[in-house]
Amino acid sequence: MPLTALITGATSTLGEAFARTLSSRDIRLVLTGRREDRLREIAETIPGVTSFIACDLTEDISPLMAHTKGTSIDILINNAGSSRVSKFYQMPEARIEEQMALNILSLTRLCRHFLPPMVERGHGRILNVASIAAFHPFPALSVYAASKAYVLSLSESLSEECRGSGIYITCLCPGGIDTVGQTADTHLDVPEFTQLDAQSVATLGIEAMMKGDAICVPDKTQAVAVAVSQHQPRWLMRRLTGIATRLARGH
Repeated sequence: MPLTALITGATSTLGEAFARTLSSRDIRLVLTGRREDRLREIAETIPGVTSFIACDLTEDISPLMAHTKGTSIDILINNAGSSRVSKFYQMPEARIEEQMALNILSLTRLCRHFLPPMVERGHGRILNVASIAAFHPFPALSVYAASKAYVLSLSESLSEECRGSGIYITCLCPGGIDTVGQTADTHLDVPEFTQLDAQSVATLGIEAMMKGDAICVPDKTQAVAVAVSQHQPRWLMRRLTGIATRLARGH
């Protein structure tokens, strides 16, 4: 039988790229995002979309759970996420809570909801989207980086817990992605040549997930940089990321 994948954050550039990549593999799609009009547009242009639901995962995931009740979800793509560029003490508490609710709490709940049925069936895959920021402290992106570090750690732990069960959990850790509608409060101003193409990131992430890789850093240069950074003193990485973010913000 055809596999069915659930994609969160499907209305984002990367979410749509995931949908196109999975559709090309003849995988049926269930999509969720905040914008119903955009979900409908994607459903009309990408083959294999069986249903979609507009909901805000920062508030309540029960509508999504109800929507997928009775549907065998073979692949879960936890793509929904939020970032805010700001010094921690200047960020409104509501923004902090929004990031934590979306990046950590809803992702964890969705893994907990869909993983047990996968284990019962003896097959399934989960792709959790983190960031290369998961590997370092990141001034001005402190909450975002910390939340993605959680996603990376959770994904690696689940990958080992599920070893030999037929379930594979992959953590995708891209760098900056060239997306539409970037703003100064959600993204750092980084050179265009360092930004990754969303479709390439999605394709490499799906390939890694299908192979059962625990971690995927889709850019080779960034993968080398991450590997090297793991052997550097943490104080040095704090200083370097601090310098980088100040340059990106222009102060």
